[in-house]
Amino acid sequence: MHARALLASMLIGALTFGCGADANAPSAPVSASATPDASRDGASAPGPGGAPDAGADASAPACEGAAAGGTAKRSLDVGGRERSFVVHAPAAAPTAPRPLVVALHGFTETAEKMQEITHLDEVADARGFVVAYLQGLGNSWNAGACCGTSAATKVDDVAFVEAAVAAIAKDHCVDPRRVHAVGFSNGGFLAHRLGCEASGTFAAIGVVAGQIGVPVDECKPTRPVAVVQAHGTSDPVVPLRGNPVLSFRPTQETIDAWVAKNGCDPTAAAPVAKGDASCARWSKCSGGADVELCTVDGGGHDWFGGGSAWGKSGPPAGFVATLHLVDFLLAHRRP
Repeated sequence: MHARALLASMLIGALTFGCGADANAPSAPVSASATPDASRDGASAPGPGGAPDAGADASAPACEGAAAGGTAKRSLDVGGRERSFVVHAPAAAPTAPRPLVVALHGFTETAEKMQEITHLDEVADARGFVVAYLQGLGNSWNAGACCGTSAATKVDDVAFVEAAVAAIAKDHCVDPRRVHAVGFSNGGFLAHRLGCEASGTFAAIGVVAGQIGVPVDECKPTRPVAVVQAHGTSDPVVPLRGNPVLSFRPTQETIDAWVAKNGCDPTAAAPVAKGDASCARWSKCSGGADVELCTVDGGGHDWFGGGSAWGKSGPPAGFVATLHLVDFLLAHRRP
């Protein structure tokens, strides 16, 4: 069996049975280590992002033996390479399967940097989902047109992501129909690639400053994947209008590709103002997998409303990428 197909079959098994009494048992060919960070533990409480999510799939397995909440760093072997990620879960024991959000950092950045700029830990605690920050080799991802060592050496990062999801599902009670990915820049390119090549795993993807980096005719999802993208009108790194020298397509071309693949009405609804962003949505899509593009007026190559802009009192005013993307993701599930 092809390695990618084997990983996919492992993933389905882990997501289906990982919430039972043996949920803490190690996944067969995957070695993993975890080092809890007690300083990040704490009781779940209302916070950024609104009320706890209540959309768990009632048909999913009961949550017995799920791992304790908090933050842990894990490693696993994928294709003979040691890979790593940081996983965070709310402190309260789950009473129903939880969504999982996989977060993918930008080029030259790290899993911990993605954790810092997105503030997804706080939102996960408030909304009741698990979040995992994956680490690219050489601080890069192979997303096709982008970037660095991983793209140059054709690292199979899709296989890594699927293996990480399977490993997380062994320890945490994950709703198999509500697995999502978010990515920034190079990580956003990879999120699009996951939509193309791992649609059996991911219900929705959220992207900031990334594009489809593989040929559109080679992007062949087996089922519709909901997509939300935020992009600055003044992004100098991944320009809104594209960069043909780097084979970065225009953002609208990326969105048009998903609108067509998801069978959406080709005419978007009237744009809605969200702070300094204007958000257009394409609906009437197959499987409810709608597509949305938020353009941030004057925005650069940034995770909007993240990092230090998110103070002790919570997120800033205006368009906050984390909150907007999470709202979109949690509203979608695989059919």
